[in-house]
Amino acid sequence: DKCSSQKVALPRMCFVDPVRQCAECSLISQKEVEFYDKQLKVLTAGGTFLVRVDSSEKSETMVCRLSNNHRYLFLDGESHFEVELSRISSMQVLTEGSTPGGEALCGQTPKYKNTYECRPQF
Repeated sequence: DKCSSQKVALPRMCFVDPVRQCAECSLISQKEVEFYDKQLKVLTAGGTFLVRVDSSEKSETMVCRLSNNHRYLFLDGESHFEVELSRISSMQVLTEGSTPGGEALCGQTPKYKNTYECRPQF
């Protein structure tokens, strides 16, 4: 029997009761549950960022958060932008050398598959 005696709750897969899994799958499922219970809550709650749109010199304070369906990045401030995550092709992380031997994150620039009116940099 490859399944362990340990049962894991899999509500996102529509299992009502916990199910038995092999040790390897059980570990993966536990990490997934931790991600959905902890990290995803932080992403959907959002955080405050200074956002600069396109090549504008002016930055705007915005709350950046993941939508409840996990498909969009919402940027809310004086302006409102909805960025479809599937259209982001890459994310450039901007750093500065603020400490000896180390770099600190100072911004991010998403790159899109299609041209958009806004290109937020935060």
